[in-house]
Order: sequence, then structure tokens, then C-alpha cells
Amino acid sequence: MKKYIVPIIAIISCLCITIGYVAHLHRNYEAQKVAWNTIAQVTFHEALLAEVNKRLEIPLFHYRSEEAGVRSTKRSLPDSVRIMSQGYGSRWYKLDKKRFKRQLIEGGSVNSAISALIDKYPYSVDALKHRWDSLLNRKLRATTAVRYVLTDLGEHRDTTFANRDYFAHSIDSSLVSYIGYRCEAEFIGCVHYPSLWGACSPLNWALLLLPVLLLALILIYYPQISAVIRRRFIKKEIVHVADAPIERAKVYQLPDGMLFDVMAHSIRKGNEAFHLSPQSVN
Repeated sequence: MKKYIVPIIAIISCLCITIGYVAHLHRNYEAQKVAWNTIAQVTFHEALLAEVNKRLEIPLFHYRSEEAGVRSTKRSLPDSVRIMSQGYGSRWYKLDKKRFKRQLIEGGSVNSAISALIDKYPYSVDALKHRWDSLLNRKLRATTAVRYVLTDLGEHRDTTFANRDYFAHSIDSSLVSYIGYRCEAEFIGCVHYPSLWGACSPLNWALLLLPVLLLALILIYYPQISAVIRRRFIKKEIVHVADAPIERAKVYQLPDGMLFDVMAHSIRKGNEAFHLSPQSVN
């Protein structure tokens, strides 16, 4: 059993080091994801704002709108708004104040213009995703998807996707933003980052595989290593027959694992035995 102690210790040490390093990598990965989410949100808003500003440069005579109801003290929001349009005439719309907390642009006049421009110059979800990818990929590797939901003045919802398949998978971050006077345009950006193993650098992989490599070398060359350790660090002691009375001495430890059996007149090493011929005492 003693000869297996060193390999067992080596295996347990390798497992502990490897598990500890993987835990360290996982903590760093989770911390990185927090920073990545911030970058994804900033770049998503930049891409969406660029698409909005591109349309705000277009001159347009848009419909009239007015507010009614009690304003919220937190964001000065009305309970509802009345919009007069050519297609639907004068109509009141109830506001979802939770959406206004995630509104991209504050300001009733700007958002009123955006609402009119949405109908005349629809947003391209693919163009938005392409712009977002170009901003995001400069800073990190990620796969994105975008969903665009538009509720028109007739309360009809129209949904379009870019990279729709990723909405069926687990995602690392979901970003939501609204534009328009009624927050009628909803943009949802989803981000999927590389896995822990995909985010590892070559140095991380080298440090992760180093204990395994050392363990393999120890197990392969253990007999040679053990012999060197015994020769260098284990003291060789010779117990002489003269050190004890002959009637009490039976077996003595000799160097290199040999045993001297007085009664049997033999020397044993492992499974081999060598018989000695009697010698006369002068």
C-alpha cells in the first residue's frame, strides 16, 4: 500500500489545483459578463439612437398631439394622450408608464416627430442589428439578435426579427428600449457571449493543463523518481549481528531492502533468497 501513497497524493493534488483554477476562471468570467452587459447596453442604445437621428433629419409635418390626465410627479407623465391623425382622426391612447422608464429619448415634441416618422420611414431591424454588431464587435465577441415590435395608431402589433433563432435559446443579456410618443416602438436586443471555455485565452488553457501534464509525468516515471528519492533522502542503516545476542537476533535489515535471516543462514531481497554456507570462527 505504501508504494501507492505518492501517486494517490499526486492525483488528489492535481484535482484540487484544477478545481480551484476552474473556480477562479468562473468567477472572472461572471465578472466579465457584468462588464460585457454594460458594453452591450451602451452600444445597443448608440445603434438605435443613430437610426433615430438619421430619420429626425428628414423634414416632416406630423400630426398634432396633446396630453390629458394627472401627471406623474416622478417623470411628469400624463395618464393618456390624444393624437389627431389623418387615418384615425382624433383618438385617446392610454400610456404605459413602465415603458417610459426605458424610453430612449425624453421630450414630447421629439417623440411626437418620431411617431410620425415611424409610419412614413419604417425601421429596418436588420440595419439596426448590423450597426449594433459593428459597434459591439470592436470591444468584445458576442452573437446578437433583435426583435422589433411596432404598435400602430390602430393598436395593431407588427413584429419583426433579426437572427430570430437566438430568441429560442438561452441568452446572457436582454436589452429593452422604447421610442415614440406612446412608446409604440419596442426594441429588444439579445446578446449571447462565448462560453467559459470559449472565452479562455491560450495562457488560461496552458495553466489549466499544466497540473494534468505534471501528474502524467509523475505516474509514468514514478519508479525512477521513487528510486532517486530513496537513494538521496532515506538513510541506509546496517544492523550488525554483533549488535545483539545471537539467541535474540533472527532477522536484520541490510541496505537496499535486503534482509539477513540468522536462523536460516540466508539473505532475502523481495521474492529471492540466497543461502549462505556456514563459516568457522577462528
